[in-house]
Amino acid sequence: MSTLNSKITINIKLEIIIKQESKQESKQESKQESKQESKQESKQESKQESKQESKQESKQYYTIRQNPCQVSNQSDIFDFIINKKILTAPYGHIRHYRDNFINNIPNIDSNNQDLVFKNLSIGDILLVQFKGLSEVLIVEITSECKTNIFSEIIINYNSNEEEIPFNISKKVKSKYYEYFQPVYRNIKIIKRCKKPDWWVINSIAKITNESRINWIYNNLN
Repeated sequence: MSTLNSKITINIKLEIIIKQESKQESKQESKQESKQESKQESKQESKQESKQESKQESKQYYTIRQNPCQVSNQSDIFDFIINKKILTAPYGHIRHYRDNFINNIPNIDSNNQDLVFKNLSIGDILLVQFKGLSEVLIVEITSECKTNIFSEIIINYNSNEEEIPFNISKKVKSKYYEYFQPVYRNIKIIKRCKKPDWWVINSIAKITNESRINWIYNNLN
């Protein structure tokens, strides 16, 4: 009888030892799995962050104004850009300036701003500003330079001999007028937002200030 009891005791002890070992193994496995999962998550997060950083670095950022000849009705031009999803070239709006742009003849008055527009890459991001308007557009270039006639916008001249119009808007205001025929690029409108505190004087300029780039980048998402 004592022998039987001792065997039972031994078996019970063995069962306890096996259970303890099993618990330890399961704990170790769960720890290892947890470590592996956390490593994988950190790797994925690191990859996502590096992808975002590389995207931000690969894109070029510019600011551009859309006020043709500085005589345009800005509300009309704003609506026109929204509806047509295009961005017009500095010194690419009227007569000889437009012809020079198309024929790769530098417009001396432009201070190379027409060339900056021409050299934009597809995928570049632009902050589009309008004189007197509190709203701006963040857009992405989606095409090379094009030209076309748009009857929605009228260029009004005082005479046929004049090179510079006195008004560009939706309305005919003179018997000497022509339809809008700018050099332009197609765009994707990413966001409409409130104008930032900073302002760029040139018609188009590359943005190199890190805080301004971050302002645009944060508004892309």
